Amino acid sequence: MPKYKILDLSNKGYGSHDIMEILENSDFTALTSMDISFNPTDNGITYLAPEDFPNLVEINISYTAIDDLGFLQDLPSLRIITANGLKITSLAQIAELTKIEELRIAESNVNNLNEIERLFNLRVLDISETLVDETELVKLVKLPNLTTLIVDEKHEALASGILNKISESRLSNDSSHFFNKPKQPKPAETPNIEIHSLVL
Repeated sequence: MPKYKILDLSNKGYGSHDIMEILENSDFTALTSMDISFNPTDNGITYLAPEDFPNLVEINISYTAIDDLGFLQDLPSLRIITANGLKITSLAQIAELTKIEELRIAESNVNNLNEIERLFNLRVLDISETLVDETELVKLVKLPNLTTLIVDEKHEALASGILNKISESRLSNDSSHFFNKPKQPKPAETPNIEIHSLVL
């Protein structure tokens, strides 16, 4: 039985039963990337056993009917979650995934960042077009490794201040970015923060 490293099931019209059947009948112990986005998949995907997906680094579940992220909780190697366009309202279900480095939850119903400080390895965060307001955004200063923050244009000034504060607390010279628009870095010794608005 072949061991797959990349599984792309995006935009296939698959429901949860179809996807689970595929996942249960193949060897995915070597899998590093899974994309099931743009499918009518719902919460029928209840659990991904860590022993079956020990090397899964990246998963994309965007624009599905999934509104429960509990099935991701035990994946030991997961670093990148793309969950745009979901009806999720909080990050509580993935708070234990402290190794997460990139999280994209744009166009979701997330309205609070109460668990965000537990994701201390987070480098990239996209919360554009969510229900997160300024009182919640200030919690991001607790993320020491955050370098890319994508938010709505109305939150640009606050996001700039947050990234400035984070960069000042770091001793490294890594550049920080607000929206990763390509730009030639300045030859400076201190962190360079680039501010770019997400135009709605």
